[in-house]
This record gives sequence, C-alpha cells and structure tokens, in this order.
Amino acid sequence: MPEKLRFWLEKNQGWIATVLIVSGVIFYFSQSAYFAHTIPSTVWDEGMYVYKSYLFASGEYTPFEDSGPWTNQMPFAYFLAGWPQVVFGAGFRTGRYLAVALGLLGLIGLALAARRVSGRWGAAAVVWAVALNTGWVQSYSQLFSQGMVSFLFAWMLFFITNKRENLAEIIAAGLLAGLAGMVRINVLPVVFLLAAYVFWQYGRRAGWWMLASGLAPVLFFHLLYWPDILKIWAYWIPQGLFPAIAAFRSPWREIFVPANFSWLPVRAWLSNPEHLAWQGVSALVDALRVNFLSWFGVLSALVLLPRRGAWRSDHHRKLTLFLIGSYLAMLVIHFWAALGGKSCQFVCLPGYFLFFNWLGLIGILAAM
Repeated sequence: MPEKLRFWLEKNQGWIATVLIVSGVIFYFSQSAYFAHTIPSTVWDEGMYVYKSYLFASGEYTPFEDSGPWTNQMPFAYFLAGWPQVVFGAGFRTGRYLAVALGLLGLIGLALAARRVSGRWGAAAVVWAVALNTGWVQSYSQLFSQGMVSFLFAWMLFFITNKRENLAEIIAAGLLAGLAGMVRINVLPVVFLLAAYVFWQYGRRAGWWMLASGLAPVLFFHLLYWPDILKIWAYWIPQGLFPAIAAFRSPWREIFVPANFSWLPVRAWLSNPEHLAWQGVSALVDALRVNFLSWFGVLSALVLLPRRGAWRSDHHRKLTLFLIGSYLAMLVIHFWAALGGKSCQFVCLPGYFLFFNWLGLIGILAAM
C-alpha cells in the first residue's frame, strides 16, 4: 500500500467508519421498506397479531378476557403494536411501518452499543452484519414480537455498556429489560441476568435500583390483569407443580406438539423417517443456518476468551461474561421450548434466535 494512502486512511479512519455505519443503516432501511411492502401477509400469525392488538388497544376487548381473543403473549406486546393503529389507522400498513421503524431504531441502538464496546469499527461491523442478513431484515420488517424485543434489547444494551457507572442509564436498562419480558415471557429471565450483572459490576445500590426498575413493568401488568395473566404462566409451568393454576391452563398447547412426544429412545426415530423428531432436526438445522453468525461467533469467542489477567479491565471482563452468558442462557431456554416439545412443533426455533441475537453480537465484540 502506498505510504500516502496508508497515512490518509489512518488519519481519516474515524470518518470512514462513520460513513460505513450510515451507509449500512440506509441499506438496512431500504431493504426493510421494500420487504414491508412486498412480503405477503399471513392471517394466522401476523394478521391475528395485528388484529388482536388493535382490539385490545382500542378497548373493544381486554387481554385475557374469557369471551375475547386468545391472549397468548404478555400484554405489552399487544399495546405496543396496537396504540399506533389507534392513532394512525388499523391494519397491516400501520403494522408494517411500525415494524420498519422499530427495526431501524433498534439497529441504531445496537450500533451505539457496539460503539461503546468496540469503537466505530465495531459499530460498522455490527450494522453490516445485520444489514447483509436478508433473513433477519425480512423478519424485522413484519410486525412480530421478535422485532419489538430486539428493539428494547438494543437500547438496553446501549444503556448497560457504559464504561462508567451511571445510575440513570442502569435504571433505563432495567426498565427496557422488564418491558421486553412483558412483550414475551421467554425473555423475562434477562431481567434477573441483568440484575446479577449489575450487582456484580457496580454493587448493591445499583443492583437494587436496576432490579426495581426491571420488575416495575412486570408487577404493573401482573397487578393490572391478575389473576387472568396466570393463563400465560400456566402454559409453561409443568402440570401438577402448582395445582392452584390448573384452572388457567389452555387446551391449545396440545395442538403444537403431542403430549407423549419424546426424543428418547433415539433408535425409535432414527429408524423411522416419518417420526416427528425429524421435524425437530430440520428446525434445528434451519435455525443454525439462518443464525450462523451469532451462535458460531459466540461459541468461538467463548473458546478464545482471554485469561483472567489478560483482559483490558475487570469491568470489560464482567461485561463480556454477562453478554455471552446471557446469550447462552437464552439459547438453552429456547432449545428447551422449541425442541423439548413445549411450543410450535419445532418450527419456531429459527425465529426464536431473533429475540436474543443482539446479545450475542455485542458479546462477540466485547470478547475481541
């Protein structure tokens, strides 16, 4: 490389990285807007979600109402999707525009979190990693709860990756984590993982403030819809563990995976190509293929973690372990849910990664 060119690149690398970040965000937005207008709508999944959200937000029905639509997610998921429809008009168009806006704002929050962890070049790498993954962009261009959770997690990561203790940002991160849990119950454990990290990193005062802010939206929605909100918990809590919630159990669970399904013994399905387990294997392959960057990057980072004395700082070590540990915890939980016969007859697994991929991407940068 000519000396003048090398000198110019070194002198202007900050601006070059900024141009890459902005161009990546624009490229993402252009794809997302295109997909929002061209991807066919689905009545059962996105369509019902858009419709139920409007009914709940407009007050025509109340979540968990016995005579109303099936409330199979936490309440904030419907209000976040429903309030814009009340203001701008009901229907897919408003829903898709909301999805595009949440995806774009989430990507900006993710880029800012990456910049805090790894500078402008790290932010540029994350933005283009997302923008070049067509499957991710398509999913975030439709009004699904994955896009909502990812938006909330992106800004949670921004607030929690500050290199200095900032109580206001810690409280904001906790609030966003709690709201994400009130969109989807499957990401609620992040509130407690984040609290454990804050206690570890900043001490008891910050930890208690974070835990209080994280649990505030959880308590609010539970008190608002008690006891009917137990219908969500009854779906996931093993039968017989808490007999008092038996009355809240829904028969819908059996339509996803038969109650008697089991992966064991292995020979029972290895020798039978029609066995339901092969659908689980197919879903696992699809999930690993579509989300290769996040899981392979996290596992590689885990293998290559520095020794304790080789970290940049103790703060950096704790942040990295929190991010990677949270990603792996979410991975195990969603493997259990999708492959363990708990929901969706396996097909939801590729989409489940979209809830927590951002934890992995920032974790990879932190480990580098």
